[in-house]
Amino acid sequence: MGIEQIASGYPPLTLLTNAGDGSGRIFLVHQRGVIVAFDSSMVEIGTFMDISERIRSGGEQGLLGVAFHPDFESNGRFFVNYTHPRGDTVVSEFGLDAAGNGDPNSERILLTIAQPYSNHNGG
Repeated sequence: MGIEQIASGYPPLTLLTNAGDGSGRIFLVHQRGVIVAFDSSMVEIGTFMDISERIRSGGEQGLLGVAFHPDFESNGRFFVNYTHPRGDTVVSEFGLDAAGNGDPNSERILLTIAQPYSNHNGG
C-alpha cells in the first residue's frame, strides 16, 4: 500500500482529522485559520470554520491543532490551538452553528500561554 494524494492546491496544512461522530467527514486544518470539511469520498463540502482574523500564521505559528470532544456527535464541542496575533498560544472551545459548522462566535478561551519565541509552539 502506498501513499495516495487526496487533495492539492491548499495553503499550508497542519492536520487532517475526523470528528469520530459517524458522519464520515474529514477535516483539513489550514495553518492560516480555516478548517475545511470533506465527505468520506474526499469531496470538499465547504468551510467548517474560519477564524483566520484571529490567527498569526507562518513558520511555526497559526491554527495548529483541532480536537473533537469524545461526545461531539451529541454535544457539538471541539477544541482548537492557535497562535494569537500577539504571538500567544490560545486553546479554545467552540460549538456549532445552526448549519452544523463551527461557530466562530461561540469561542470560549480555556488557556492562553505567552510564548517567548515564534517557534516550537505546536498544537
